[in-house]
This record gives sequence, structure tokens and C-alpha cells, in this order.
Amino acid sequence: DDSGSYWPPLTTIHQQFDVVGQRATELLIAMIDAEPLPENPLIPTRLVVRESTGPAPAPA
Repeated sequence: DDSGSYWPPLTTIHQQFDVVGQRATELLIAMIDAEPLPENPLIPTRLVVRESTGPAPAPA
């Protein structure tokens, strides 16, 4: 992850690619076996806040 190498350091989303691959494989196998698929297969992510974000300006 190079995002901390830029100026300003970029805010990013951390994704667990091993979990993404595992879920994709599980969904593919379920599709092949004609099993019902989950409504919304969520995969947890984590916001990594760095210096490229800040608070919204106050209303005028």
C-alpha cells in the first residue's frame, strides 16, 4: 500500500483481499450448485484516515 507515501498521505479503505477471494469462491460454488445466494454478501472494510480528508467547512 503506497497511499502513505504521497503528500498529503491519502485516506483509503483497507480491504481484506483473502476474505474477498474466499467469499467469491463460496459464491461461485453456490451458483454452480444452484444454491440460493445471500442477499447482500458484505465484506468488512476499514477506513484508514490520513491527511487527505478533513472536516466539512462551517455553513456560511
